[in-house]
Amino acid sequence: MYNKYGADQFGLTIFVIALVCSLIATFTRNILFYILQLALVIYGFFRMFSKNYVKRRIENDQYLAFVKVCQRTYKVCINNVKDRNYKYFLCPHCHQMVRIPRGRGKVTITCPNCHREFDKKS
Repeated sequence: MYNKYGADQFGLTIFVIALVCSLIATFTRNILFYILQLALVIYGFFRMFSKNYVKRRIENDQYLAFVKVCQRTYKVCINNVKDRNYKYFLCPHCHQMVRIPRGRGKVTITCPNCHREFDKKS
């Protein structure tokens, strides 16, 4: 593996999805899942043995940013269900979680991180 990119979080996720596709293909005997699994494994090995560090790093950073937004969105949904006094939102620009009191009607929220303003209904 000298002078190769190697494994990263995105590559490991690709192999996990390929494993899930393999299990689904085994139980359903659907050829599309076999083809998808094979394509994911080939792409995963292509990424591992690639010498283009810059592109692989950019791909991994984009994947990690996507995962971070998904985690924050999930956390906002959970907090909105649990907390009856406050409503939670994500800033559309920087995805910072913002908390405002419930029952105030339509309000203009200023993000504490990027200082952008956006309108939401509490």
